[in-house]
Amino acid sequence: MHTRVRRIVFLAFFIAFFISAPIVVLYTAGYRFSWQYQTLVRTGLLSLATIPKGATVILDGKYQKQTTPVLLNTLLPGLHEVRLEKEGYYPWKKILEIQENTTTFMHTAVLFLQNNPLLTIPENFPAIAVDPQGKHIAYAREENEWTEIWSQDMTGAKTLLLRLPDSEFDDLTINWSPKGAYILIKEEQEAVCQWRVMSPDGQIRLDVNTLFSFPLSQVSFDPTWDHLLYATDTQGVHLLDLLKQTTKLIAPDSFAALQTEKGMITLETTGDRITVRKHTTEPENQILAYIPKEIYRFLPAPEGYYLLETASKKILLLDASGADRPILLHTDANHVSWSPENGRQLLYANDFEIHIYDADNHTDELLTRLSRPIGTVRWYPTAATVLYTDTTGLFAIELDRRDRRNVFTLGSWKSIEQMWIDPKGKKVFVVGSTETESGLFEVKLEK
Repeated sequence: MHTRVRRIVFLAFFIAFFISAPIVVLYTAGYRFSWQYQTLVRTGLLSLATIPKGATVILDGKYQKQTTPVLLNTLLPGLHEVRLEKEGYYPWKKILEIQENTTTFMHTAVLFLQNNPLLTIPENFPAIAVDPQGKHIAYAREENEWTEIWSQDMTGAKTLLLRLPDSEFDDLTINWSPKGAYILIKEEQEAVCQWRVMSPDGQIRLDVNTLFSFPLSQVSFDPTWDHLLYATDTQGVHLLDLLKQTTKLIAPDSFAALQTEKGMITLETTGDRITVRKHTTEPENQILAYIPKEIYRFLPAPEGYYLLETASKKILLLDASGADRPILLHTDANHVSWSPENGRQLLYANDFEIHIYDADNHTDELLTRLSRPIGTVRWYPTAATVLYTDTTGLFAIELDRRDRRNVFTLGSWKSIEQMWIDPKGKKVFVVGSTETESGLFEVKLEK
């Protein structure tokens, strides 16, 4: 080969290397040419995970080879449409923004199974309640001129707890202890109340009224401890220990109380208002707040807070530290529950709105507003989604605010009374009626 030809070939290779080497380096570093901006831009990544796993990913209309969980790389910055599909499930879709040299995460996408509600207990329930763990229900059913109280676990095994003549009461209420070890049954007739405590297996039975000399106006479980109840009569508040079978007057002249590791909180009537008083080992008790005059009971709350519920379905969240402004939240609320993830976010709903109050940041976020009355609201176990009912439908709404909140319709009824989710999030149970059936329905959320 002549020297001149060799020089030309060498020069060509040199020029090609000089041009291609930076391109290869930039490509390896994640740069791509953006036709939108007519320049090189650094790409981003998208990390996707779903419940359940194995969802097909469709990015900007193109099917991807991998299923969730998946990390998609070298995506141009900007808005991208993400669609997740799985056979038998409702599709999920959201527009997400990808930024340069940044990973965008979407790990809270929940896909819900498409299926029809299944009637598991055909019954018109005068009263029904689920334990806080979602593992048992206690319900009343009418049999001729009698009302029977049953407990049942989620496998269908049930126990008859009590049979009452219909003539003995006008109203019946069932409540569970915080961890589901006991059931409190309230029978009311002409403003006179009878309380009974039972275990779900029927082995423990206690007539609460027989332990006290005066008529009881209120009985409720401690928000934390299963074996403790507070009973109020004309003397004040008594503490009933179910394990020791003992009673003790702990708050004279009070109508509600809560015993804590750091002392006791009492509610006392003072003229036209209620005094919230903190009793400690200090010489003087501390007044935490003055609140409107109503009948209150204590609900579970994280450390540093007290949560009160009124008979008229209002809630008050109080700062336990004795701050200058102790009332953090005072609003209408038909249903309340703390987040299963961190226990610091309070989900609550009034007739037409669902809110989430963040106790750490003291922010109140409106999740959704409806035109029909809201029934029950529940956290999905991952706390990334909330399930709720209105008068006729069961819905799921996600908390992720990017683009829009996905809302899924999971079932329809003629009427709905209650709803709850099993602890693993695989099923939801609805007490309601269709055109032809009434009772407890099961809706599968996953296969």
